[in-house]
Amino acid sequence: MKYIVNLNQPFNKAIEDDLVNSNIEIEFVSNVLPYIICIADSSSRFCNKDYINSVDKERIGSYQNSEFTETFIINPRISKSALIDSSLIGWGGTKIFVLDSGVDKNKVHVTDVKDFVGTGILDRKNHGTFVTKIIKHFARGANIYIGKIGEVDPSESALLQAIEWAHSSGADVINISSMFAKEDKYGNFINCDGSCNLCKLIDFVSGDGMTVVVAAGNQNQVENSIYCPATAREAVTVAAISEDSSRLAEYSSKGLIGGNKPNLLAPGDVSIDGIRKCGTSFAAPIVSGILAAITSKFSTSQEALEVIYKTATDLKLPSHEQGKGLIDVKRIVEVISNESIDIKRQGHE
Repeated sequence: MKYIVNLNQPFNKAIEDDLVNSNIEIEFVSNVLPYIICIADSSSRFCNKDYINSVDKERIGSYQNSEFTETFIINPRISKSALIDSSLIGWGGTKIFVLDSGVDKNKVHVTDVKDFVGTGILDRKNHGTFVTKIIKHFARGANIYIGKIGEVDPSESALLQAIEWAHSSGADVINISSMFAKEDKYGNFINCDGSCNLCKLIDFVSGDGMTVVVAAGNQNQVENSIYCPATAREAVTVAAISEDSSRLAEYSSKGLIGGNKPNLLAPGDVSIDGIRKCGTSFAAPIVSGILAAITSKFSTSQEALEVIYKTATDLKLPSHEQGKGLIDVKRIVEVISNESIDIKRQGHE
């Protein structure tokens, strides 16, 4: 069994020796936050150790999709033509990391891959491949990196390691289309308040100028049903819009009334090569792809994100349903083009 162990002091040789002597295997030591990932036969192995703050059994998550061979259809329609016409397709060495179920490299070209679960990088679920194709659709010039965090279901410990890999590799954008939630004794999901290691790690890397885009979840418009890691304060949490662009999609999660999630809306109904998938898993990579397409025009992806936020269409829905509103490619390109014109004019004055 894997456990995420929070320490109250920096990891050192004495801690390592004590854990090994307690028949605890150390799998991963964080370079960012004071936690380690361990393998043990019981949580009791961690008892009476004064350097440990808390021990959590790792969560197994779920990818946020449902499935209903290169035709590409997004519903409601969102066109990439404005991006292409302005040569906004991810050039400039933009790095986007897709942390998902792997990839079929025969179906989509990627720059590099890393397997964090030991099952090989091949995507047998066709979730990570689908997500990657959506990103590639908008940002074909970007460098795409794949971190496999689960075979059938995503692993929390693998995701933690994958985020640190992306951070140390200089990611501009990270896409996470999965959800993790704890359950109470009755089997009901318990909401995360953003204080878990996963949320804290997302907040940390976001503070370094990276942008982490996360699917809001598919809890069928239940209020306060956005779970970890979409609850991370600095995550860009993406919910899905309905087919007529007037309301939240039937399957999409809602945030807490008065809260600040989700952050954006995007289409979550995508068909590629005759395979149709619906879910916030596919709304998130639309935002990630558009963000990756325009990032080279800015110093950081966080600066590019501000343009996406300020050009989003306000649908007059409650903020816990729409956040800033619906992503609008044409307005994004207009703002970038106008700013470029202003800069050129200033240069001639």
